[in-house]
Amino acid sequence: MIDLHAHIIPGIDDGPASLDEARELVVAAAAAGTTHIVATPHMNPGQFPNTADGIRQAFDGCRAALEQASGIRLAVAAEVRVGLDTVELVERDAIPWLGEYLEQPVMLVEFPHTHLPTEACNVVRWLVTRGIVPMIAHPERNREIMQNYQRLRELADLGCLFQLTASAMVGGFGPVAQQVGRKMVEDNLVFALASDMHNTRFRPPALGPGGRVIEKIVGSSRVADLVFDNPWKIVSPLFASPAIDLVV
Repeated sequence: MIDLHAHIIPGIDDGPASLDEARELVVAAAAAGTTHIVATPHMNPGQFPNTADGIRQAFDGCRAALEQASGIRLAVAAEVRVGLDTVELVERDAIPWLGEYLEQPVMLVEFPHTHLPTEACNVVRWLVTRGIVPMIAHPERNREIMQNYQRLRELADLGCLFQLTASAMVGGFGPVAQQVGRKMVEDNLVFALASDMHNTRFRPPALGPGGRVIEKIVGSSRVADLVFDNPWKIVSPLFASPAIDLVV
C-alpha cells in the first residue's frame, strides 16, 4: 500500500518525538502492508513554522535509518495549512509538492478542523486558477463539513481532490467523522485513503482496517484504487522510479 499522508519525521511537528518512535511507527506500517510512505510534516506558521529546506534537512537526517528498519521506501512533501501566506510560498516556489496529477503539481492542503475560513477557500480557488491541484487532507474531520456536506461538494466542483483518513472509517475520530467518511466513499469523492499516522498508540498506520471497511461498502477494486493506483498516480515522481507492480 502507498501512504501519501504520514507524520514520521521525528521532532519536527506533532508526530514522533524521537528517532526510536519514528522507527516504531514505520515498522508497524510495514507489518501492516505499507510499502511506500510520503512524509508530510505540517507547514503551519501559527504552530509548526517548517520550511521546505528545513523539512528536507530533517528528512535526510532520518531517511536511511527508517528505510533500513522497515524496508519501506520513503519520500517527502508537506501538509500545508492554507492561508494568505500560502500565496507567498507558492510564488517563491517554497512548497514541497505532494507530486503531480494530470501533469499539474499537487499540494496537500489542510484547513482548520473547526471551519473553512473564507480567505483559505479563496486561496484554494487561487491555486486552482494557477494550475495547482489542492488535495484536501482529512475533510471528514472538519466541523463545518460535518454540519454542511454541501461545502465538500463545492470544493469538489472547484477541482479539489480529497484524502480520507483510514482510522476515521473505524470510528477513530468519532461517529460523525465516520459517517461523513462513509458518505464520501458512497459518493465517489475519495481520491486516496491515507493513514495520517502520528504515533502507534492514538494515531496509528490504520490503512488496512480502514480499507476493509471501505471494501464492504464499494468492493475490493475500489479499495485498490484508493491505496495503490490513485496515490501512485500522484506520488510516483517523488520516488523517481518506474511504476511498481501493485498487488492487492
